[in-house]
Amino acid sequence: MPQIPLYDDCSAKKQLDSHSGLWFNKFFDKYEPNWKPIEGEGGKSSWLKQFNHEHGGKQVTEYAARQRVLVSLLGGDTLAMKTQWHFVTGMGNNHPVENGFAWHPTLGVPYLTGAAVKGLLRAWCEEWDKKDDATLALWFGSKNDKSPSAGALIFFDAVPINPVTLKVDVMTPHYGKWYEKGDQKPEEDGSNIPADWHSPVPIPFLVVDKNQSFQFSISKRETCAAQKIELSVVMKELESALECIGAGAKTAAGYGQMRSEKSIHKQKEQENEIKAKGIEDRAFSWLSETLKDLREDKDLSALPETDLWKKSLATRWQLAPKELKPILLEEIKKKWIKLGIKWGAPEGGSARNAKNIYSRG
Repeated sequence: MPQIPLYDDCSAKKQLDSHSGLWFNKFFDKYEPNWKPIEGEGGKSSWLKQFNHEHGGKQVTEYAARQRVLVSLLGGDTLAMKTQWHFVTGMGNNHPVENGFAWHPTLGVPYLTGAAVKGLLRAWCEEWDKKDDATLALWFGSKNDKSPSAGALIFFDAVPINPVTLKVDVMTPHYGKWYEKGDQKPEEDGSNIPADWHSPVPIPFLVVDKNQSFQFSISKRETCAAQKIELSVVMKELESALECIGAGAKTAAGYGQMRSEKSIHKQKEQENEIKAKGIEDRAFSWLSETLKDLREDKDLSALPETDLWKKSLATRWQLAPKELKPILLEEIKKKWIKLGIKWGAPEGGSARNAKNIYSRG
């Protein structure tokens, strides 16, 4: 019998440019004859692997750009965050593979609703940053049923900035039956108690891969109270929440943690500076040691300084580490100028030969 409730002549093959969310939610086709999902190889995991690719085209980038323009016109701000590990959203949604996924209804890419972003930030401000009640009510609204009020902040859906890559992850719970009903009604045979003799059950689920960029946007309402809010403070709190506790599901296991692209770029610049400083120190050390060896060489000790910096040093230069040569070459050029040797048009065979060696790298 067919594996999906469609006519035999209907094609049920996913196209790369199709709406991934629609396909995920409506076209699962790995069923047994009794309409139970196929377990093991060739079942859920095999079906999920068709989503192991980049999702969304230029429309994703264009949507994110339009959202930035809108938020800017409203006087709001945006934050570009990059996933540091796997990120999963909508895991609690019903689906035959046991774990759902949240897809943007029109873009067909993973996203976080504005309500989820608001909940994340509120949890951070309440539990970790310990904001006072007045600030919480101003930012997020009052929880008082007798006098409810909306918060002064508007939270937008968090969407990918560029096409986003998904992959299949696997969880292996040992105590599945205990999680289901074991704490309510333990079986006499011990089959649903949390014990070490149970075998793990692999459960595949979809995740957003690491190093994927998402855009978080917040603006203020046009009220007098909203004007008291410093949006830069709000965005900094959101950045801290995403870095420390993460977004989406399984945050306790390290999923969903993100870092701002600005901080990543700044860290890379610092690392490059440290690396460059290290290379520079090595280059100066190599040059100092090499010149010392040349001056202590009995056959070269009587040579004038100009000859030492030409052929003698050029011979050793060929053995210098490749990554040090750009720095060494600049130092050699400076020294030639001080010694009166013309780098652009060296005079004499020795200087020209040395220049040729240096130029070859």
